[in-house]
Amino acid sequence: MVENMTRQRFLHNLINIIAVFLFAVFILFEGYAWGKYAFLAASVAIYFLGLLERNEKVVFRLDAYVFLNIVFIFYVFLTALWAKSSDSTITMTRTLIRTFICAYIVYLYFVKEEDVSRLLRILMWAGYVVAIYALMFYGLDELLKAGTDSSLRAGNEFANVNSIGMCCALSSMIQVNEFFEKRNRWTCIFLIPVLIVIGAGQSRKALLFLIVGVFSAFIVKNQNESSVKKISKIIVGCIIALSLIYLLLQLDIFSGIKERMETLLNSFSGKGKVDYSALIRAQMIEAGWREFLEHPIGGIGISNSYFITLQYLGEKTYLHNNFVELLSCGGIFAFVFYYAIYAYLFYNLWKYRKADKKQAMFFAIWLLIMLALDYGNVSYYSKDQNYYLMIHFVNVQNLKRKARAKQIENNKICASGKKIHYKSQLSISD
Repeated sequence: MVENMTRQRFLHNLINIIAVFLFAVFILFEGYAWGKYAFLAASVAIYFLGLLERNEKVVFRLDAYVFLNIVFIFYVFLTALWAKSSDSTITMTRTLIRTFICAYIVYLYFVKEEDVSRLLRILMWAGYVVAIYALMFYGLDELLKAGTDSSLRAGNEFANVNSIGMCCALSSMIQVNEFFEKRNRWTCIFLIPVLIVIGAGQSRKALLFLIVGVFSAFIVKNQNESSVKKISKIIVGCIIALSLIYLLLQLDIFSGIKERMETLLNSFSGKGKVDYSALIRAQMIEAGWREFLEHPIGGIGISNSYFITLQYLGEKTYLHNNFVELLSCGGIFAFVFYYAIYAYLFYNLWKYRKADKKQAMFFAIWLLIMLALDYGNVSYYSKDQNYYLMIHFVNVQNLKRKARAKQIENNKICASGKKIHYKSQLSISD
């Protein structure tokens, strides 16, 4: 018995380590062709070690997660029939299938977890691994220098700096939440390399993610309080958070990212130094929208956006906006099929919110952040985004189990109360 428990504990911890590696691989090995084999191997290892840990047989699961993803991938494949370049669409279809299969394998293991907090801690540690790796790769002095001026921004030598920054920002959001829940407070020390990397990468999306994540922690913390008490605590917490963020942004490491934020705002106001990358992206969105209006039903084929940018901007690239990318390349159906995933998740977070208010609120805010970031990012095919969405489906299943458990408990209490009431009636009549 003891040996069996020790074996299970060993396998449990080993899976945790492999899972941390898996979520770090998306970022660390993004630029390497063999990276896809690393995350495939890690995904398969998690599943089969999980079978050994739980003494289970291979069982497949068909639910909303599977159905919604397959519908979207199948439609992507269909767009090859009318795509300007069917080869590009077929290549994207293969990418989506590989990513989904790997995510599904991991889903089969974690969907049976009683608490989704284990997965969140794994994500937190993965972000710390990425931050420490970046620190070792660039060097502390180089990163500190890179954050002081927008012209010295850290490059994409081993991974996209925006991906690195958002991964680190997600870790910060989870860490602050852990701190308020009085768990793993000692790991706050790893926020130091995380903040340095975010500052050096100068990712505006990562900074916004970080700020919203910190604010959300105060909101989540007070979900179980009464309305008046909750509002007062949130207001005080937000004031404290604003003060901390203001003091944080006064550090030299954030000078570059502040400058980039100012140029972005100037792009809208038309005054001062302008961020030309923001202007180009606005032109991409306009071009993509124009193409959608010409082909509103089926678009020009998924992964064919480079035809649009080549025509309007003279260069081959994607549109830097997930909404417009899907609309212009796949038409209204691609948009509906993909964002049906978000609609399903939001609906169930609302439906089962009473099962665990804090958990539901945390994931709702995270999902809103992911949705908002799609405005400046093409995410539908990215590995990290697909795995993050998988975690949201795990959370929904977890909330459903909690709701059922509460319902069963309430039924037992009601049944017990009726029984007592019935006995008391008998004694009176006697």
